[in-house]
Amino acid sequence: MKKHILHVFIYMCPFFIEAQNSLPVVDVKQDDRRFSYKQLILPAGLITAGAVLKIPSVEDDLQKSVRGATGGKFKTK
Repeated sequence: MKKHILHVFIYMCPFFIEAQNSLPVVDVKQDDRRFSYKQLILPAGLITAGAVLKIPSVEDDLQKSVRGATGGKFKTK
């Protein structure tokens, strides 16, 4: 089985390598390249939420509130 996977990988490598050399050229207008602060809202929010949740006391409080909301009988496999 491993031999078959290796053979498929070896035969497919030239196709993947060639595919990266033939990328289409895209003409980007000057207006499309302007920076907008609206583009930062979602990434900044996710980074801030991740940084806040790394604080142990906040993480523990969140876990307790989620457990309280779902009930003590919630289980997963």
